[in-house]
Amino acid sequence: MDKKIVIEKLKDDFRVRIFLLLVLGFLLGFIIKLESVESMVIGFDDYRVDAYVQGYDFNEIKDEMNAKIDKMKAEAEMQGAMEE
Repeated sequence: MDKKIVIEKLKDDFRVRIFLLLVLGFLLGFIIKLESVESMVIGFDDYRVDAYVQGYDFNEIKDEMNAKIDKMKAEAEMQGAMEE
């Protein structure tokens, strides 16, 4: 009979610990959320933020680089033809 009582107490103790751990986790999460609300920038109002305009147009830069490469290739071909 003693073993049954000890086992029941251990089961009850385990359940109490799990319950307290869940309550502690909930409270900790709630407190962290309360403290971080002021510093968080991601939220429901993000759709109101103006679109960010980039200082660089990567397609334009790519086109300029391709034009320079084509010009260099054409010059190299002309020099090669002149040397022959």
